[in-house]
Amino acid sequence: MRKATKCSSVCRALAVLCLLASAVGAQTLLTYDPYAGEFPVGIAVDKVGNVWVSLQYICQVRRYTPDWQESLRLNLLSTAECVGWGGAGGLAVDATGAAYVAVSTASPDTRGVYKIEPWGHIRRLPGTGQMTYANSLAFDHNNGTLYVTDFDLGAVWRIPDGRPAELWIQSPVLEGIALWPGGPRLGANGIAVHQGYVIVSVSSPTRLVRIPIGQHGSAGAPEILVSTAALVSAGVFALDDIALDVFGNVYAGAVMPSAVVRMSADGSQIAIVAGPVQGVTASALSLAFGTGKGERQSVFVAMCQGFYGTGCGVVRIDAGVPGRPLP
Repeated sequence: MRKATKCSSVCRALAVLCLLASAVGAQTLLTYDPYAGEFPVGIAVDKVGNVWVSLQYICQVRRYTPDWQESLRLNLLSTAECVGWGGAGGLAVDATGAAYVAVSTASPDTRGVYKIEPWGHIRRLPGTGQMTYANSLAFDHNNGTLYVTDFDLGAVWRIPDGRPAELWIQSPVLEGIALWPGGPRLGANGIAVHQGYVIVSVSSPTRLVRIPIGQHGSAGAPEILVSTAALVSAGVFALDDIALDVFGNVYAGAVMPSAVVRMSADGSQIAIVAGPVQGVTASALSLAFGTGKGERQSVFVAMCQGFYGTGCGVVRIDAGVPGRPLP
């Protein structure tokens, strides 16, 4: 018992030290033209280091090799079908190298979650047309369940392996507000799964929420892990996508300001670890840890100026600690 306690204390101390470490700068890896509809929103890295990026308004997904050569370009839908709502959003990858992308349109006939096989075959997952505004995705490492946030509904859906999508939880703590009449409510956004919990970032009013995964996979009572007041006090006004390091610290893209934010696993510490000085010059919309040799401490950030700042592209920052392994 004493040995376990000592180990636990050391692990917590190491996690705090990693949280306080600063990012050492950023490297620009890709640039996009937002005026040509190239608005990068989702990013994911597969087990061999390929990087997937979704471009929102043209409903396109591109894959890049570890040395940043484009190896796949796919149009999920026509631009006309994407205009006027969300378009292509968050990305996740599975152990086979397949990518999953959240797509939001005005029609239940086209919106939902699309699976892209490594060779480029595309299909929509059953039941996902029920989602109002599919946004971000994350796999449960234990059983292959895919969780998907619903931005407008203030909800999380789950897709058990091989079964249709089902509404997992809808809660006031996941709801957001609309910035204009008829626009989507800026609710549940980024998502990650860690040690029996689903962690969700809410955009506006911004906060971080933790939801226990109960018996038989049901959703437990959600709790606010990091409050709006705590984030605003730290200078953070709108969170987007999230990713986790091996200690469970939460890295979040920030829309306002243009930044990457790191929050401790227990929510007690908040730090802006990269901003314009480090190369994050526009709203950080999505982020993913690297998986290849020498890249596990790298965080790849998709950013664009549509909301805040200048420039559109993908930059790499050094987190100083590895990310969580992929499923």
